[in-house]
Amino acid sequence: SEALGLNLDTGNLWLGGGDPVEYVKKFRNRIEHVHWKDLPAEMEALRGKMFGCGMAVIPLGTGVVPVEEVFNELVKMGFDGYSTFEIAGEEAVKKSLEFLKELAGK
Repeated sequence: SEALGLNLDTGNLWLGGGDPVEYVKKFRNRIEHVHWKDLPAEMEALRGKMFGCGMAVIPLGTGVVPVEEVFNELVKMGFDGYSTFEIAGEEAVKKSLEFLKELAGK
């Protein structure tokens, strides 16, 4: 029987009090889709008290979510699923794409 695939939302998992890097290590090949978002430092006061937010408004790599470590762990485990930027604003999206390209060495 086929296992149910999981989604990783980097920002919402962190905001709810979870550790996105540990999530990747625990669920590895079950992760089929990543929602990429980073959150600003002022969200730290809400961590563990707020359990979801819409679109991020800052580029990946500029906030408090360990985006680089999540990316590296996904690469290590051979992630080949889908990715979605949950980021508002054309400039923030462009900067986020460049950030991930730099991490990938492309």
